[in-house]
Amino acid sequence: MAPAISGTHLLDPAAIDEPYRFYEDLREGAPVWEVPGTGIFTVAKFQLLAEAAGRVEDFSSNITCLLYRDVDGMPCRLPFGDAGSRLWPRQIPRCTHCTETRCFLN
Repeated sequence: MAPAISGTHLLDPAAIDEPYRFYEDLREGAPVWEVPGTGIFTVAKFQLLAEAAGRVEDFSSNITCLLYRDVDGMPCRLPFGDAGSRLWPRQIPRCTHCTETRCFLN
């Protein structure tokens, strides 16, 4: 069994500056890793990511929080609920010049 990967590594300034070693550790020891205490998972291998992306009924890409470091260096959730889901696509008007919702000609 692979050694556990500490949650402090994810948002460690050294890992943010140079993330390659951290993601190598994930690919080798925990290709699907739950960020401790958050209920958020990382997927570190392309094949697994491709599978998860194709299973939209099982996995969500809806972002409902940001991760930040607490005083002990552990990741914590800063929830913002469904703020993003309320804007897209219902409240973004369609362009009157074309059929795009993201056109800025309006």
